[in-house]
Amino acid sequence: MFETLLKPNRPRLIPALGEFLLTVHRSDGKAHGIASNNHLRELYMLPMLQHLEFIANQVQKSRNLVNGRFDAFDALEQKLDDLLGDIMRQQRKLERFPLALMHGDLHSRNVMIRIVQDEGVARRDADLQFRLIDLENMRLDGDAAHHAGQLLVDLTLLPTNARGTPHRSVLEKLQTMRDALEQDYLEFARERGDDSFAIRLELAR
Repeated sequence: MFETLLKPNRPRLIPALGEFLLTVHRSDGKAHGIASNNHLRELYMLPMLQHLEFIANQVQKSRNLVNGRFDAFDALEQKLDDLLGDIMRQQRKLERFPLALMHGDLHSRNVMIRIVQDEGVARRDADLQFRLIDLENMRLDGDAAHHAGQLLVDLTLLPTNARGTPHRSVLEKLQTMRDALEQDYLEFARERGDDSFAIRLELAR
């Protein structure tokens, strides 16, 4: 599906997507408030710990099945635990960020795009209308950085899920889309005085 959108020349697609997503975050922005340390733990720390626990449990099952050495995993697990500990010790520096409306499960399959082509308008210049679907995880007291990180990772992984090798022009446009979205979000953060946005964006990724 993404190749169908990106392969043709649609110059408005990339800026229009960023404009739509930031409009979502700006909607009723003053009502969302400021984050506490609970937001950072809930949105970032707890999911990372849960993922690590799942991986460790799967590795433990393998230990029980085979008599192999798992030194490399044990070292990696210790390193990840140390890094998470470092983040938790620095969490005070990441708190108090502006909250925003957040989808909660943002990936490209949850962004619907409708091409509205008026008579006499070339298809490449047609209007684009966006909608978000699967809103059961949406929350008002979320983080725009988390929202952006989810989508940027998904756009990075899209080619790996494609049937066959995507055309070079499609891959280039995906890269352009990721770069443009990241810059749009960083500018949005500057407008809001959100100094820790870039760090949280990396945590989201």
